[in-house]
Amino acid sequence: MSDDNGTTAFTITFKAGLHYDAPWVVVRGESTEELLVQLDALGKTGVIAKTVEVSTELQGVYAAAQGLPSKPVAVEVAPTAVVATPTTPVPLTLVPQAPAAAQSGPLCQHGQMVLRNGTKNNRAWSGWFCPTPQGTPDQCSPQFNKG
Repeated sequence: MSDDNGTTAFTITFKAGLHYDAPWVVVRGESTEELLVQLDALGKTGVIAKTVEVSTELQGVYAAAQGLPSKPVAVEVAPTAVVATPTTPVPLTLVPQAPAAAQSGPLCQHGQMVLRNGTKNNRAWSGWFCPTPQGTPDQCSPQFNKG
């Protein structure tokens, strides 16, 4: 089923954060049944968690290559529930939005700090960064790993 422009009839967009630098996952389908199958596959294969991981790594590498401090990306961990229409009895499916490993770092006054790493001047670095957007007036200082 397509609309008058020949595009897919149903589209769902999941955004991992509040700002445009957060990764998005867009799921399209010809029917609600096809959407449910695709959403279930995303959860089972880990595509959503991998999207967040790759986006975070790309942002850190880009910042390091530019000689800039890494820009923190807040990763919001909230399950996504798929609710069936009353005519289609389908159980709720919960899809995690971020890998569990992202929750193992230190906390600051703004929440869970985000791990960043990269290279600068041919030297590897890594550290934990405040989850607030870059330039926030009360942003916490990074905690760099020694080693």
